[in-house]
Amino acid sequence: MIGKEVKHNAPIINDFSIPANQTIVSILNFIKNKAPLFAKSFKATKSNICYEDDITQELLSFFSDHARKENFLFRFHEKKGIDITIHVSPYQVASKPIFMIEAKRLEKAHYDYVNNPNGGIERLKREQDGFDHALNHAAILGYIQDHDRNYWLSKINKWIDLNIQKETDIVWSEQDKLVSNLPQSDYISKHERVAKEDIAIYHFWINLN
Repeated sequence: MIGKEVKHNAPIINDFSIPANQTIVSILNFIKNKAPLFAKSFKATKSNICYEDDITQELLSFFSDHARKENFLFRFHEKKGIDITIHVSPYQVASKPIFMIEAKRLEKAHYDYVNNPNGGIERLKREQDGFDHALNHAAILGYIQDHDRNYWLSKINKWIDLNIQKETDIVWSEQDKLVSNLPQSDYISKHERVAKEDIAIYHFWINLN
C-alpha cells in the first residue's frame, strides 16, 4: 500500500443510517464520474503498470488534475495509514481531512480488500494508525484486473462470512457485507468500529482488464 498526500447481484440498500452531507455527495459524484475516465485512459496507454501502489500514483495524478475546479486537494501518505485523504483547497496547515480513500487490487490469492495486516475494511474497523480519523464516511477503490464484478462481489462477501463465523477480537456481522448502492457508488457497506461511530464505506470498482 502506498500512502501519499452491468450487472449487480447484490441486494439494494434502502435505508442507511449515516446520511452523507453535500460535500460528501460531491466527492462521491467526483469519484463516480472520474474513475471510468481514468480506466479508459489507463487502458488506452496499454501500460504494463500492474502493482497496486503504481496504479494508485497514476490515479492520484489523474484525480488531482481533474479536481482543481472542485476545490478538493488529494493527498497521498507516503509510509503508513490510509492511501488518500481529501482536504478542502487551498490547504491550511494542520487541517483535518474531509474524506479518506483506500485503494486495493482485487486479488483472489489475498484477502487484503477485507482483512489481514493490510486489509482495507479491517483497518478502518480497528481504527489503526492513519485510519482513525473522526470521519464516518470513506471509500475503497478496487482495481479489477481479472474476472468481473459479480465474481468479486461474491468472493468478498464470502470472505466476510468467514470472519463472521470466526471468533475474533472485533465484531463482524451481516452489515459488513457489500450491497448495491447504484447510482451513488457501486456498493456500500456499514461497519462497527472499535471506539468511534459506525462508518459507511462506498466501494468503487475500476475495471482495468
